[in-house]
Formats: sequence, C-alpha cells, structure tokens
Amino acid sequence: MVKPKNIKLQMRGKLALFTGMLLIVTILLLSAISYVNLTKAYERSVKATEQATTIESSLL
Repeated sequence: MVKPKNIKLQMRGKLALFTGMLLIVTILLLSAISYVNLTKAYERSVKATEQATTIESSLL
C-alpha cells in the first residue's frame, strides 16, 4: 500500500517539474521574440530620424 502513494507523489513531482520547465521555456521564448521585435522597431525609428534630419538639413 505504501508504493501507490509513493508513485503518485513521484508523478506529481514530475508533473510539477514539467509544468515549471514549460513555463520557463515559454517565458524565455517570448522574451527573445520581444527583444528582436523591439530592436527592429528601434532601428527603424533611428533610420527614420536620420532621414528626416538629412532632408531637413538639405532644405536649409
């Protein structure tokens, strides 16, 4: 009778570990995607500002 309880605890532990690892992987993946998208947006913003400055200085 002791073995079934022990097996259930082991399975709960594995389930908790799997769920935790899945959450960590998901958070890391979303963080990486956000970082890439924000970097691209920043680079586009810098290029647009440089172009606006170049156009403005050529008009003066």
